[in-house]
Amino acid sequence: MRAYDTALAVFFLAAMTACSFRGMGGTAPADSHADGIKILTLSGQPQRVSGGDALIRIDLPHRTSFSATLNGKDITGAFRANGGTTSYLGLIKPLKNGENALEVRAADHLRASLTLTNYPIQGPIVSGPHIQPFICETEHFALPDGRTLGPALDAIAPPRPPSPMCTCLRTPMP
Repeated sequence: MRAYDTALAVFFLAAMTACSFRGMGGTAPADSHADGIKILTLSGQPQRVSGGDALIRIDLPHRTSFSATLNGKDITGAFRANGGTTSYLGLIKPLKNGENALEVRAADHLRASLTLTNYPIQGPIVSGPHIQPFICETEHFALPDGRTLGPALDAIAPPRPPSPMCTCLRTPMP
C-alpha cells in the first residue's frame, strides 16, 4: 500500500507542477481574451510568428458584426465564418518584422487586442543573431576515420546553361 501512496503523491506533484507552468510561457500560447472576445493564434505562438503571416481565430460571445485591424489597417475581409458558430478564421498578412497590433472590435462595444511578434522566415527566433560572417569549413572537418565531410552542400552553384531539350522546347514551331 505504501508504494501506491508514493506513486500517487508523485503523480499529483507532477500534475500540479505542469499546471503551474502553464501560465508562465510554457506550452500554452499567450492569446488574448478580453470583453468576451477571444483572439487565438492557430499557427503558433503569438510571440513567435515567422514568415509574415499568421492563422487567427476570433471567437465572439454571440452573433454580432465585428471589425479587425492590423497595425491600424482594416483586415476584416480576411476572416470567414467558421461554420454555424460565432468563430471566424483568417490568415492575416503581411506582418512586418517585430511587433504587430491586432485589434478586434464588435458592434456592441466589445474589444480585444493581441500583439503578434513576427520574425524573418530564416530566423533567428530564439537563438540570437546570425553569426556574420559565417564560414563553412566542412571540407576541413575530420571525421574519426580521417575522411572529411566535403564541400558545403548549400554553396551557391553557378547557373547552368539550359540543356538541349530545354532549347528545343523553347524553339517556336514552323
